[in-house]
Amino acid sequence: MRFKTIVGLLMVSVFGFFISPVPLSARDNIKFAFLAPDTLNPANAAIFNGASDALRELEARFGKKFELEYISARGSSEVQVKQLGALYVGDFSGALVAPVYGGESMVSKKAAELLESGFYCVEVGSETSGGGYFASVSTDRKKFTEAIRAEMQRLSGKNSPLLMCYMWSASPAESLKGASKGKLDRLLYPSLNASSYAEIVSGYKIAKAEKLEYYSIYARENAIEIKRMDNYAEIFFNPMLLANLSPIERDTDRVFSLCVGALPQLDFYLSGGMLDSCVFDDYYGWGYFSARALAEKTISGIDPTERQRRLNPLVATPQNVEKFRRDWKLWLK
Repeated sequence: MRFKTIVGLLMVSVFGFFISPVPLSARDNIKFAFLAPDTLNPANAAIFNGASDALRELEARFGKKFELEYISARGSSEVQVKQLGALYVGDFSGALVAPVYGGESMVSKKAAELLESGFYCVEVGSETSGGGYFASVSTDRKKFTEAIRAEMQRLSGKNSPLLMCYMWSASPAESLKGASKGKLDRLLYPSLNASSYAEIVSGYKIAKAEKLEYYSIYARENAIEIKRMDNYAEIFFNPMLLANLSPIERDTDRVFSLCVGALPQLDFYLSGGMLDSCVFDDYYGWGYFSARALAEKTISGIDPTERQRRLNPLVATPQNVEKFRRDWKLWLK
């Protein structure tokens, strides 16, 4: 039995009267939570600001004051499950949940329990809800894969360059040649999976597939080998590979360099012509549409027109880097 109900029953037995809880539709202040997988990194900040802007726009429509609280799981699925349970017995009316990577099913199971009790959660940025949420918002994986492939073909022209594929991990560098599907699923950018990867590289020959932390360290340690490469392309399957802002050496034999996912500091690489393209998620849109769905369901019982809303990916190049810069300025305000 929910804690608030227990308190109400105690008031009946001790004071001889019952104070019924104020229905959400009658409250002036509505409090939601954004359960983020970790601390306020740029992507999470963009989600939070998108959600905050949506709620601010809805205040006049519903005549309510919305509050959104940022809560970090510190990278732990177990912590996130406990946080989600605590929201239900607290003064929160619903939650946006960006599940900790790898623990989606565990968090989804808890969200399903709360859903049965009328506490609504929207899943943000993941396609593995398992039915635990009344709605979810993420990137259309098929279109994301197609956008990467289209950029590769645009930048390659009639060439068919050898591919150097890099995936991020804080653990020691390791070759991924012949890696299992499960291992690729864990290492690829979250909006992709092993099947997406196979489609992206189809028709190209892979010269290298490496797991590493920072590209600059790898490039320095393998400088001679890289310089000997002819007609090659580099794909960074996580922007964290470039997070240390170390310049990418120019090489006339490199056909293109492309990054999957984005951080605001990629402006440095795009503006400097060191990156030819960046395909990434609409993090702000994730938050914006998630918050609208949560508010409409919580206040008015309106179901979203799309239970699983999949947004189009965004593409940044040196030619439209000004828009990339403006977007991040808005997202991180």
